[in-house]
Amino acid sequence: MPTASILTHISVQPGNWLYFVPIALLYGTLAFLLYLCGKKGEKWTMGFIEVMYWVNFAGHILKQFVPSYMAAWPNGIARSTAENFCALYVLIAPFAFRFFGKYGKDYLCYMGIYSAILVYFFPTGAIDAGELDNPGAFFEAGRFYFCHAPLLFGGVLMLARGTHRLDYRRVPIVALLIGGAMAVTYLNNLFLNAVLYHYDWKMVLERNSPEFNSSFQTGPGTWVDPYLSWIYPYLIPGVQTYYLDGVLHFTPILYILPFAYPLLLLLGYGLAVPLDFRHIRQDHYARQSKRRLDKLEKEILAKEANTI
Repeated sequence: MPTASILTHISVQPGNWLYFVPIALLYGTLAFLLYLCGKKGEKWTMGFIEVMYWVNFAGHILKQFVPSYMAAWPNGIARSTAENFCALYVLIAPFAFRFFGKYGKDYLCYMGIYSAILVYFFPTGAIDAGELDNPGAFFEAGRFYFCHAPLLFGGVLMLARGTHRLDYRRVPIVALLIGGAMAVTYLNNLFLNAVLYHYDWKMVLERNSPEFNSSFQTGPGTWVDPYLSWIYPYLIPGVQTYYLDGVLHFTPILYILPFAYPLLLLLGYGLAVPLDFRHIRQDHYARQSKRRLDKLEKEILAKEANTI
């Protein structure tokens, strides 16, 4: 007789207890790490973040030796590539942290913090894993949460413990990096389809394809059309948009630069407000002071000119 388990016929679903437990563990662990890094100092924190990124990198590759991934070979290899934003983040994080300077760390902070929060509150990977009494599903749900947690931890620890400081004036470069990431993930998926999937190439261009458009590489998903469709007529027909079998499509890569970049720029400044609020406020007060001084200087010069 099988052993009873609290996980029998239970899966992660929005609102159930398995949905909230990972969120509580995430923020509880973050609070502990903030306390620990505060005690250990900046140098220890830098080393810890780098080791954490390397462990996550190794996990992304070594998961191929798990039975459920080995059973899906060779298509399962795709899961260890830059198939989406988060996968690309895991692959580049150790290198960006050490070698890419302030812009690389900006990318890690913005993308890491907000991506992890979205993933934990909308855990599609854990939900899709299925019932957790299945060992493969249990591993996949746990891996999903475990590999996304360092995205939040690294970004918050960098900012909270003074190892990096954001500057909202660098947001345009960060937006370009995000656009570049979209291009890299799309090219990665083209390669995967050519050597592994062998799907109909029309599917690669679909806006609602979970395999090929998880990060809007081939255009906004149709679910955002009610919010963005007013912009579509301003895109260049035949260059940025085209119709295939009567359905609107976006030209991969080409649509990104003039269309997605302004949105990424606006989004970047919006994300910068809570993360770099002190710096934004200081600059605002500095501009106000400069305007008052310039006005006062003009008034003084005007008075001196009248007295001559």
